[in-house]
Amino acid sequence: MFDRTFLEHLRDELSKSGADFAEIFLKRSAGTVITRDNDDEAVEALDDCGAGVRFRRGEKWSFSHITTGDPELIASFVRSVAAGKEPEMHGSMNISGKGEESRDSADDAAASMSAVASDVRDKGASSFLGVMRRASEEFSVITADGKIASDSRFRTAFYAQALVRRDEKLAKGAECLMDTTDLHDRALKEFLERAAGESLRLSTIHLDAKVSPEGEMEVVLSGRAAGMAVHEAVGHLFEADRYDREEVKGFIGTKVAAGSFSLVEKGPDDDFASIDDEGNAPAEQVLIGNGKATGLLADLRRSLDLGIGITGSARRENHRHEPLPRIWRLESPAGKGTDEELCSEVNIGLYVKRFSDGKVDRDKGEAFFPVAEGYLVRDGRIAEPVTNSAVSLKIPSFLKKITAIGSEREETRGLCVKRSQAVWTCESIPALRLSKVVVKRADKQS
Repeated sequence: MFDRTFLEHLRDELSKSGADFAEIFLKRSAGTVITRDNDDEAVEALDDCGAGVRFRRGEKWSFSHITTGDPELIASFVRSVAAGKEPEMHGSMNISGKGEESRDSADDAAASMSAVASDVRDKGASSFLGVMRRASEEFSVITADGKIASDSRFRTAFYAQALVRRDEKLAKGAECLMDTTDLHDRALKEFLERAAGESLRLSTIHLDAKVSPEGEMEVVLSGRAAGMAVHEAVGHLFEADRYDREEVKGFIGTKVAAGSFSLVEKGPDDDFASIDDEGNAPAEQVLIGNGKATGLLADLRRSLDLGIGITGSARRENHRHEPLPRIWRLESPAGKGTDEELCSEVNIGLYVKRFSDGKVDRDKGEAFFPVAEGYLVRDGRIAEPVTNSAVSLKIPSFLKKITAIGSEREETRGLCVKRSQAVWTCESIPALRLSKVVVKRADKQS
């Protein structure tokens, strides 16, 4: 993105600030967003570049950013804030028509998407929406004490939504997939087909689904459903920005799950990232060991504030944001038994194949997960599909209700939004059987 000489020049400007800590985060994102709404298509090129500057003077942190790719403007901005001035936020992301450099690639991707959309409609979808985003990212982190670290990343994401109509009944199914490589040709086509086909399958299932019974019952979560529940309702509890020093002392060592359950932050996939957004190498961190809270995910700021170690967990969406401690990839050891075997010991209950999303109320200590694909369990067998169903979980105490851990661990990838920042995350969690879980209608969220 920028040559070494320029990065060293910015480092020298930082060193003149006299701050206890000074940092520049430079990032460039370039890519394409393709939207297909039935027969309508839109192709947009994305180009976003800029710098965010942080200082720590005593106990006070300050942050400013500029949106530009011009080295002279960036250098002038850094000199200004290093001198103690507080300029306003600058600029915005540039969204334009097809970029010349990516025109051929965008045309090929749009053609693949058009073919997939036509195929889904030929197979019975009355309407189809697809949104694909492909983006490459390059960034550098510079600190006044001499660190200069750089990395590059790539991400392909595709959201597919199919509507199916039968008589007067309309059902919707959706799937979102993410890959951390630059997919092209047949690999991209297969990626799109997988998401689109799954959206059609889910919408068809909902045409024949029944409203599930409500009340307290046993629930079996597939690895995918368990991954979302653990991430949203448990994983964020281990991000250090939610604690002060006394709260950390009260949390670490407490029992938060059944004794057989453990949870590990594995760090990013090797093909996605080698450093975090402060330039540190992510470290594997045991968050829950044999049911007890054992560690937290910390960035530099929380490390200084709380007196705990840096774990390489600093992440930010772009140069406009300060880093936050965030999850990379959660993993839990597998147990024994397939999903069907976990259900075999359930008399009446619910098997959740996947949730659509999750809403967490930290103040109430509750999480609400609408079911995107679920089935009644009757006499130990997975039976008919359900609709308009949701699972309500107490956090993090629902992990204490684990009665069995499955052998089938499912890896899922997606975007997680925290404080308006969306970052890539991954979960690899086995199926879980839970006792005494509240199941209610999704339209009765309290």
